[in-house]
Amino acid sequence: MYVTVCCLESKFQAGNWPQTKTKLKQKIKNILDKSKLHETKMAKKQHPSKEGMTAGWIIHNMMLSGLCVVEGKLLLWYHYKIQEFVGSLPKEIVKEATAAIAKLQPVVLSQQNEVFDSTKSGTSTPSLPKSGTSIPTPTTEQSSTWVIENTGMQIKYVQTKANLKKCLSSNEILNGTGEGLCAIDCEGVPDSLDLIQIATLPQQAGSLITIYVIDCTMIGIELVCNSILPLLQSNHIIKLIHDLHMDMVALSSAGLEGFNCILDTQLAAEDFTGNPFVGMNALLKMFGAPEHPLKNKMQQIMKSNTNVWSKRPLLKSYIEYAALDAGLLLDVMSKLHAHYGDEGISIIMTASMARAEFAIKYNGKRSICFDIENEYAIASSELIEVFHPESAMKNEPLKSKCEVKDLIDLLPADLTHELVQEGTDIPTYMAEYALIDINLDVGRRACCWMGDDRVFLSQDENRLVTMEEIDDIVSKLGGFGSDNRAGLEQKLHRISGMCNRNGEVIGLSMRVGRWFEGNAAMLVDFLLGSDKSILILGEPGSGKTTIVRDAVSVLASRHNVCVVDTSNEIAGDGNIPHPCIGDARRMMVPSLDAQSNVMVECVQNHTPHVMVIDEIGRPREVEAARTVKQRGVRIIASAHGDLRKLLKNKELRGLVGGVETVTLGDKAAKEEAERRSNGGANGQFSKTKAQRMGEPTFDIIVEVRRGEKHEWRITRDAKTAVDAILDGQKYKVESRTRDPQLSIIMFDFAEL
Repeated sequence: MYVTVCCLESKFQAGNWPQTKTKLKQKIKNILDKSKLHETKMAKKQHPSKEGMTAGWIIHNMMLSGLCVVEGKLLLWYHYKIQEFVGSLPKEIVKEATAAIAKLQPVVLSQQNEVFDSTKSGTSTPSLPKSGTSIPTPTTEQSSTWVIENTGMQIKYVQTKANLKKCLSSNEILNGTGEGLCAIDCEGVPDSLDLIQIATLPQQAGSLITIYVIDCTMIGIELVCNSILPLLQSNHIIKLIHDLHMDMVALSSAGLEGFNCILDTQLAAEDFTGNPFVGMNALLKMFGAPEHPLKNKMQQIMKSNTNVWSKRPLLKSYIEYAALDAGLLLDVMSKLHAHYGDEGISIIMTASMARAEFAIKYNGKRSICFDIENEYAIASSELIEVFHPESAMKNEPLKSKCEVKDLIDLLPADLTHELVQEGTDIPTYMAEYALIDINLDVGRRACCWMGDDRVFLSQDENRLVTMEEIDDIVSKLGGFGSDNRAGLEQKLHRISGMCNRNGEVIGLSMRVGRWFEGNAAMLVDFLLGSDKSILILGEPGSGKTTIVRDAVSVLASRHNVCVVDTSNEIAGDGNIPHPCIGDARRMMVPSLDAQSNVMVECVQNHTPHVMVIDEIGRPREVEAARTVKQRGVRIIASAHGDLRKLLKNKELRGLVGGVETVTLGDKAAKEEAERRSNGGANGQFSKTKAQRMGEPTFDIIVEVRRGEKHEWRITRDAKTAVDAILDGQKYKVESRTRDPQLSIIMFDFAEL
């Protein structure tokens, strides 16, 4: 197998590796037959008989070694692993490989024409390639220029300083001294800047669109960026870019600034469709332009190989894909101008420049708001701002409604110094915004938790909590319920007791209850723009309940909302609910055991449009939630953990459809193993498979984390996400982040 890999590397070092297992088998058979590899000493050690060494056996071991994988019907190669593999072989194998390669000389040379290689190979005997082989330097302009068939476009692949200088001197758009239009795209972004593609219109009637594919890896990023800076800064040349976010991050990271006259065609597409995420092919189709013929295939390749653009040499098809990313955008401009006119184009460019500035400042994230006129759908802030700002619903700075002073007032006076401003009874900033719990235990020092930090309430190590102080606080509360919880009238704080074996309270956990007005603003598209049920997941202290409280207020402005309030967690203690729930109604639950019954009673007796439950944590509540949903009532609820942990929790995973194990036949099990391992199952498979049992009770999942209260991960389709997890895959989420002091919501896509 080792010698065969060396032969394949020599044969295909310039590119064009077989893309299916069938083609690879044929190539290996040719190598075995022509090089007589089965007769070598190494082969005889591994396989005494000729029949033992087969193409299938070699492919199997290549996959075991991680040199290639099967992705769908495609065979994908890890070229850097192949080079490392070849470079690490012992001399004995290298010697046999070199001899075998010499026998394959005609075959090797016949493969060179499929990769872009600006020089022609000679007829010398090929040798074992060295790791890190790079593309040869072009010697003539002709060797780096070719026409893309049936497009009316030509590529100039620029790989040297001299060639770059020549191109700049011959094109006034490229060097930034002219007036007109170009289209720009980058590859390798945002982590690197491997290629920059710049498409320019014909300089003479009847000539072709020219796309300059500038190889930053070969020439150097700094030199390339400095060379095109006049173009990027020009006020006389419009630069078309589609979805500029990551390109701007890469260009600015290279030291470029002062961009002008940028037009993001994705913003124009959003203005037409209301969809802020229109892809390039959808844009081209929308305007009747030819679609990108290589887009889908190349996206699959890039998904499985993140180093596509950093490796050299580049396949000719890769260069053409990159070139068309820029060249095809030029077809759109005439249609945009016909629709918008000069004034409209100027407005789109204003929005595009604002988008570019935001992307650079916030590392490629989007700035979003919610379009009231479009049922609170997500919209690009820059576009709404220039066309109809009155329709924008933005994130407002959060307003804290903590009332922490009421909790501090329960403490002995000498234990309040760390929580109030000196000489006053006014809570400190940290107490107002960071205080989570106050813990009092008989015979121990009183302390509180500020975030993840413990703070003792007295500097005197001998100041210990007494039984009398505990009794005094309990008397102010009026006692505890069966769940050992108590509260303050119309306040959100929760006080929980720890009892000894005689039932006497000997410790208190005083949890601060907060209400942040505007806290649910990042969910307004789901709350007001849909009727879907939402499950908020997170660890204790991650802020689930504060989100639920504000969500209740938002929903109650339009719907009949009823809160099933176990231990008065959402709407506070007392007969009159806290103002934080707005116009919603509240049903108090006497104990945790009664929560499921009250949920069903709420639907039967009070017919709400929306039911809100702070925490679902037991099987009976899971079943009650399913019953409520089946009766047409929307549910907003919270639970502990995250989506992956929820699926491992047998008692709660019914909230997202449940999990069942099915038995597969041998054939189906093998196919499933091959699919999951991208063809590398190696004959190993399991005859059981976990799959979703039914429809999820909750349609949308919001995941929050402790310490990251302003960054939420949202799954729009719980069903698809659960299926992906059970299939061993990552699932897609929307990452929404806000600045609590500003009207900014940042948006990005991610996989978990």
